[in-house]
Amino acid sequence: MNSIANIFSAPASAAPDRFSLFYTTLFLPYGVAGIFGLPQITRRLNFGKYIQLTGTLLLISFLFIGIRYNTHKIFQFPVGMPEDTIRTGYFLNRMLGTYPKSSKILIELRYWDFQAIRALTGREDLIIFDRNLDIYNRNLPSILTEPSLSICDFLFDQDVKWLALQDETLKTIAAQQHCLSLRKDIGRWKVFEVK
Repeated sequence: MNSIANIFSAPASAAPDRFSLFYTTLFLPYGVAGIFGLPQITRRLNFGKYIQLTGTLLLISFLFIGIRYNTHKIFQFPVGMPEDTIRTGYFLNRMLGTYPKSSKILIELRYWDFQAIRALTGREDLIIFDRNLDIYNRNLPSILTEPSLSICDFLFDQDVKWLALQDETLKTIAAQQHCLSLRKDIGRWKVFEVK
């Protein structure tokens, strides 16, 4: 019923298969028990031996086809974070070891990528974001795009030593600031140091 409701409702925010996976998982033991119990049920109903065998094989084939058809989807899910995100987190971790412990890192709040960087730095207490952490609205503007804000003054006030940015507009804004210098270019991410 949930799968049918998903077909006629608005598309889900992520993989819609996950909504029916719970029910499919619950159904699986009952389906297997039904397959093994089918010969006994058909014997009680006095069906012929060939009808029993055909019904059992038909149910087993449907189950096998369903499993075979959906198994390939397992390998379509991405494994982990992109490599450049992980390398950015490790780089910031190394940099935190060479500078005062109170120096903070400002990370651009990208969808899920920020989690890997925050975890790999090893110091979540030193992480701040360029916008409010709002899981319902990822399109909030970055504080770095605020026209009335002096970015250098803001970074000094917040005791920020490092910036990790992915958005091209934000990288351009950061490159134009006299107080920032590009320290590392890691794939989609650029790490700036506050001088």
